[in-house]
Amino acid sequence: MPNDFSACCEAFEAQTNSCYYDIRYEWDSEDNEWCIAIPESAGGGGILISYCPHCGACLNSSAAPDMSPQLNSLRESA
Repeated sequence: MPNDFSACCEAFEAQTNSCYYDIRYEWDSEDNEWCIAIPESAGGGGILISYCPHCGACLNSSAAPDMSPQLNSLRESA
């Protein structure tokens, strides 16, 4: 985890501590990126993510602009 980590929502924080075979988010400190971890038995690796899949908050401000206001606007109009 980054030293200054503060989860954007409870759902995201819960997935940083989940079981190896559940959907789990991991912090790659070498590249400063979040990813969805893929177990070695399923091929390994991960899928990079820039936004929280639960609330839409930007996870890495240097990787992408914060789209939360736009996402909230879309949710409200749906």
